[in-house]
Amino acid sequence: MSCVALCSPVFRVALVQDQPGETPVVSPLDAALLFKKHIGNCDREAFAVIMLDPGKRLIGFNLVSIGTLTGTSAGAAEVFRPAILALAHKIVVGHPNGTPTPSNEDKALTQRLIVAGEILGIEVLDHMIVTPNRRFFSFRRNSVLEFPEERAAGRE
Repeated sequence: MSCVALCSPVFRVALVQDQPGETPVVSPLDAALLFKKHIGNCDREAFAVIMLDPGKRLIGFNLVSIGTLTGTSAGAAEVFRPAILALAHKIVVGHPNGTPTPSNEDKALTQRLIVAGEILGIEVLDHMIVTPNRRFFSFRRNSVLEFPEERAAGRE
């Protein structure tokens, strides 16, 4: 057996659907509740993605990364991989934080994800920051960034 065969990593990607959602995720509160349920009590920073079908019904939830006490890293490839595999039409990304205030890094990542989503045909609906004390921050609700359909509406 060659060294290449022994040293080459073998990858397997599988998508497992637990319980698809019957109720659409139509508001920032709906998304915030999902993030709080799955990553709201993490003892470290985490980044996750909610994947939705064209009717905004839940297809899946994916924990993209777990970091340290003060940060985590997530790139477009890690965020969109599960969305592509799930044939998601829309996504909402989010992470827990002690305060519901977006950092400059949060804003930059969200902008990169919006651009990547436009290229891939997967709409980024929002970026949520959830806190342990039931508060949350929605990029869309607070008009932190301009989303594609808002840009288009501004041109009309």
